[in-house]
Amino acid sequence: MLGFPSRLLMSEDTPNQDPKVKPSTKTAIELWGLYSYNLHKATYKGLNKLKGRENKRNFIIGRGSLTGMHRYAGLWTGDNGSSWDFWRISVAQVIALGYSGMTIAGVDMGGFTPDPDKELNPPQWCDPELLIRWYTGAFLLPWYRNHYIQHFGKKNFQEPWQYTYAFQNYSQALQGSSEDVYNLYMSVEPICRYYVQLRYSLMQVLYDTMFENLINGLPIARAMLITDPEDTTLFNANDDFIDNQYLLGHNILVCPVLNPGVNHRPVYLPGSDQWYPLNLRIDVQNQGKDPQRVKHAANLEQSHYSMYLDDGVSRDSAPADLPQHRYPHAATSTTSEAKSYFREVKIHQEYDGALRIVKLSHPWNLFNASPLIGDTYQLALWTEKCTAPSASDDVSVSFQDRDGNSITNSGLTYEYTPSRGVLTVYVPVALVPNLQNQLPGLVSPEDHFVSIRVSGLP
Repeated sequence: MLGFPSRLLMSEDTPNQDPKVKPSTKTAIELWGLYSYNLHKATYKGLNKLKGRENKRNFIIGRGSLTGMHRYAGLWTGDNGSSWDFWRISVAQVIALGYSGMTIAGVDMGGFTPDPDKELNPPQWCDPELLIRWYTGAFLLPWYRNHYIQHFGKKNFQEPWQYTYAFQNYSQALQGSSEDVYNLYMSVEPICRYYVQLRYSLMQVLYDTMFENLINGLPIARAMLITDPEDTTLFNANDDFIDNQYLLGHNILVCPVLNPGVNHRPVYLPGSDQWYPLNLRIDVQNQGKDPQRVKHAANLEQSHYSMYLDDGVSRDSAPADLPQHRYPHAATSTTSEAKSYFREVKIHQEYDGALRIVKLSHPWNLFNASPLIGDTYQLALWTEKCTAPSASDDVSVSFQDRDGNSITNSGLTYEYTPSRGVLTVYVPVALVPNLQNQLPGLVSPEDHFVSIRVSGLP
């Protein structure tokens, strides 16, 4: 839309418009958001009709639109600059977009253009401390991308690994720098790599929060006004925190450092729950001393929440030394079977003809899931809306044990929502069997499970 003629006449494109009547028109500047909205909508529908892309999860990212854009595309906030002002604005922007239902939103980390408030001669790049803060503070925002303009002599580089070689490749520009500045440059790559890996290890949590958005419409990165609406201090005494802290879902709180040259920031812990630090830090001595003034962003999680870390690809391929929050008696074996028990509850899905079968079991004898789950498991199974059954009666659910015997219990219930294509199944925790006669963390030769057998849901 940059440079789009603002006086160009455009149709309002209202629904149920009479094709025989010329629609009213307005100038492009008045319908700016509508143009982008329709562009995203057309792209979405066009990709869905493209041969080979039918019913696929086509990923579209756009800039500028109207409320409701989340149905068709994610949003990045446009061409920003490499400045601390833009970094502070970025966090507030994504939080604010969540209020209007934007599911996937984010910014260009490090800034797209150079700092607009500074006129610097080439070579130019993002300040290393700023890039570190951007990577560490934005790592759980939905849209996480380093993007910059290299053409027309704007920026020479912005990749974290390039900072490791900056003194070698741009020695003249960095001549006379202090040891602290050298250490700062050498710290960029390992710190940024750590947070990228940490994001991927939390990919399952991101996916879970995305799926939760499908059910309740809440954003992925949430403001505290969403997670703790009854906390009235957020409207007065603690209102300074509502646009510079965010939560991934309800349980992981991220508190970015938004100003240069500081090694701490005040943090507000919402609600009455206990919180503890999630950030494990890293050792960067092999590449450069971690400057005392560059401390990583504060990441906190609620004490009652179980965190499952993944490598972003497959749990079975996860290296044994990942910083897992293991159960006190988790298996120490490095086999894929043992690593699968990092999950405290085992859920397995398979298809048998027209049946969709979900098996639910506990990992070992005497395991108690109630402190984490409560009295009832609530499982949401979904299908594409285009193939979703149109009536509740079209979907049926039965429950069996491992021997194929039917299980009847008043707590075993389900409900199907045709408008969303979502089946919600409720299973009492007490009905889910443990792996019998097994020590904690060891694999059982025989599975014990509740089998949820779904018919009519593709």
